[in-house]
Amino acid sequence: MSLQRPQNGTQRDASGISLPRRQGLQWLLAAAGCVMTGALPASAMAQESWKPAHPIKIVVPFPPGGGTDAAARLLADTITKQSGFAVIVENRPGANGILATQAVNTAAPDGLTLMMGTSDTHAVNPHLYPQAVKAVASMIAVNSVARVPVMLVGRKNLPQKTTREVLQFARSNEMTYAHYGIGSNGQLAMEMIKANAGIDKMLGVPYQGGGPAMQAVLAGQVDIAVVPMNAALAQGPNILLLGTVSAQRPEGAKEIPTLKEQGFDVVADSWTGLFAPSATPANVVAAISRLTKAAVASPEFAKSLAAQGLSPLQLDGSAEFSKFVASESARLGKVIRAANIKVEK
Repeated sequence: MSLQRPQNGTQRDASGISLPRRQGLQWLLAAAGCVMTGALPASAMAQESWKPAHPIKIVVPFPPGGGTDAAARLLADTITKQSGFAVIVENRPGANGILATQAVNTAAPDGLTLMMGTSDTHAVNPHLYPQAVKAVASMIAVNSVARVPVMLVGRKNLPQKTTREVLQFARSNEMTYAHYGIGSNGQLAMEMIKANAGIDKMLGVPYQGGGPAMQAVLAGQVDIAVVPMNAALAQGPNILLLGTVSAQRPEGAKEIPTLKEQGFDVVADSWTGLFAPSATPANVVAAISRLTKAAVASPEFAKSLAAQGLSPLQLDGSAEFSKFVASESARLGKVIRAANIKVEK
């Protein structure tokens, strides 16, 4: 920078700006740069400031092979492809998901141990199991992942062949249904259907999981059940596919009407999402939420989910997902109280 010395002795640069003023302008520009950096989205800065030192582990509270397990593994693969971060899945079933919930919430809050929670584990269990209340309440909702559509099915030799015929018959005749545990989505969905259809009594028979419940329908041991849609479609020729219990027809079952279309205003899809231990730093939660959101928005992820009978559940980050979980807990809590569902001690 060439200098000119005016008569008053103040140094100026070649543009005629005095050096003190030039230095002041440079400081202001630098300060503005800092403000602009601070104005970047928190999630973008979090992604830059947090990188996992070890593989991220997603704990699934159910055995391999179910919808929650499938969603977790597809999410893990997608995050790895998009970010290069190693993500593994660990199945930890038991006690209606409470074992996994407690294990994850007491893990190191470093973002390396997460849980693929569900409507059962985070919106239902606190209403039924005292030991689930504290862990669920303190966990951090990171982001949503998938919806798990469910379907009302009946045994093949059932005389009634439509949803309306089945539910009308059940109003004045004894019928049985299979479900996969006290407070499970299979039980709550049937209780919602019963209430909407004006059915006072129907015997619910508990089984150890969705698979055994489906087998009970196939074997004719029970009349009907609400089961994950992919499990129902796999057995399509051997059972009655009465209708999906969704707000609209899910991908993969466009030819099957929903219960709403058939006059029964019931929506009972299950859902999955990521949760972190209670003390996980905000910047880490934001980074994982950003990774999850990008994965769930991927067309490849949606395509892979559809092949498993699932669909993406896209919510905008931790705060929105947390509100969604709270609203689901309130909604399902009403179902539990209305049906007087209790866990035997």
